[in-house]
Amino acid sequence: MIIGAGPAGSTAGYVLARNGLSVLILDKAQFPRRKICGGLITWKTLRVINEIFDVSDSLLRDRGILFHETRKYSLHNRNRLLLSERQRDPFYFVDRESYDQFWLDCAIAAGANVIQAERATRVEPDAGLVQTTGGRTYKGTRSSGLTAY
Repeated sequence: MIIGAGPAGSTAGYVLARNGLSVLILDKAQFPRRKICGGLITWKTLRVINEIFDVSDSLLRDRGILFHETRKYSLHNRNRLLLSERQRDPFYFVDRESYDQFWLDCAIAAGANVIQAERATRVEPDAGLVQTTGGRTYKGTRSSGLTAY
């Protein structure tokens, strides 16, 4: 059971489901969702994405997920420039709505189950229990997967 269907939760769900485990991903939001995060990733992140998902940079660009890359950056304090540099490797900017949705779709395609728009209200890790705002309790078990009651 994974709480949070962002990039980390969806990636974990994808890897686990792809390896034959029963996976449930819970998220408080309904996807696609707006995310206030700036959406900056590094070349290292792209390399990991390629290794885990076997997804090319060009596919992500074609889908509008990667929309800009740059090697330049600057830091400002109000109207004053503090630092302006150029680095060897680029930064990439992603559209967080489509970026997050893409990874969640990958997890679903691998066999993960997803419940959206339901917030976890109580978690008991030792018992494998999660209670949600919808009044449901989910229990992860080692032998038979997940149960809801």
